Amino acid sequence: MACDDAAVFEGLRLFTQETFGGNGRTCATCHPPTHNFTIDPAYIGTLPADDPLFVAENNPKLRSLERPELLRQEGLISVNVDGFGRPAVSRSVPHLHGLSQSIKPGATPFPSAHMTGWSGDGSPGPGSLRTFAMGAVRQHFTRTIARRACGSATYNPDQCDFRMPSEAELNALQEFQLFLGRQSEINIEPYSNNPGEIVFRDWDVEYGKMLFHTVAGGENLSCASCHRNAGANDQDGNGTLFDVGANKDPRIPACLDPGKVPGDGGFGRVTQATASGKAICGTAKDFNIVFTGDNRFNTPSVIEAADTGPFFHNNIVNTIEDAVAFYSDAAFAGSEAAKGVAFQFLPEEQQQIAAMLRTVNALDNMNNSDRFDLLALRGAASQPTLTKLVIKIAASETKDAIGVLTGSPLPIYADTDVISLLNQALAEEQQAITAWNPQLMYRAVNLRKRARAEMIRSRE
Repeated sequence: MACDDAAVFEGLRLFTQETFGGNGRTCATCHPPTHNFTIDPAYIGTLPADDPLFVAENNPKLRSLERPELLRQEGLISVNVDGFGRPAVSRSVPHLHGLSQSIKPGATPFPSAHMTGWSGDGSPGPGSLRTFAMGAVRQHFTRTIARRACGSATYNPDQCDFRMPSEAELNALQEFQLFLGRQSEINIEPYSNNPGEIVFRDWDVEYGKMLFHTVAGGENLSCASCHRNAGANDQDGNGTLFDVGANKDPRIPACLDPGKVPGDGGFGRVTQATASGKAICGTAKDFNIVFTGDNRFNTPSVIEAADTGPFFHNNIVNTIEDAVAFYSDAAFAGSEAAKGVAFQFLPEEQQQIAAMLRTVNALDNMNNSDRFDLLALRGAASQPTLTKLVIKIAASETKDAIGVLTGSPLPIYADTDVISLLNQALAEEQQAITAWNPQLMYRAVNLRKRARAEMIRSRE
């Protein structure tokens, strides 16, 4: 999609610098641009003690804003998805890549304009991506738990805990978020009628693509049944909510802190159910876990999954290989989606599927780097300070592509120059951060083009 560069840069400025009169947090506090717009325990461990992420530890007025142990140890933030009158659930921070392709409800009837957040209902008002920022400010930016909101024109720090974004700010934030990630779906459907099918030059990766489309569980389910082309939509092109059992896994937050953390029931606020903590968590002593919702969660795109773990809405598994293996476990087998039948993949086949997902992730990283490098070229004259950040984001994407590919348990693209070419592209970008030269950007883009040619070809 076409983008307005000025609005994208303004959205980036707001995203990384604007606190909206609150507790010091910005959007980038939980969605750092050079860390895939998400956080995890390893990243959190690098932050100083006075980072705004830890405001609940440092400000007595905000002690109940977060659960510090779950934040630091599991990367989970507190979210009042069921209303501020009920206990907050603990959820991971979703990345923001490819939102233009992953928030559409499609033809499926849905009460909100967009499917946002982990349960599809994360945005207030009309439920759009644009208004999501309003809910985020109220939830995470407040200076006291009273959450006294004011408009931009009436903001007074003595009377308000934050100010709501203006219409212009909401527009710019939306423009920036829609710029992130892929702007169209990829095609990995084997021998489909759609032109441009991606064919992977690595045998294990290509076989993983075939397995991804193989019926192996549930009622005639394949991985692609819910993740067409590894995206967020089903085979009919609809964004869909599913119960896959991840909220009843023994590793859920309610099991980590028994009796103190509610269950997460996903979509909706009406249905409530109480479950046995002993049955779910395997504890010696029983306790109640209250779930609000119908146990269905938004289907995330898995194109960007390999470098945005831990996985699922509650960070219950750490690697993309573990995430694939989850669908062969008892928690999935007992879910509504599986209907008693888990996926029947051998361990090596699980790794081959994961290798394919690592590859599409790396390709997406490379495409993201290209787009940010080209944005830097267009904005260097008018936005010199933000341009440096844009190049840092591009470099982080290139670095992620290297890490995703080299982190595979199965050696992939081992007999190619892919990693060497990506390392060269990264070096060009790192040099451009300290000494701007447009030729460095062009060389980085060209090096990734050569790496891409060694990874895939297109079947017309």
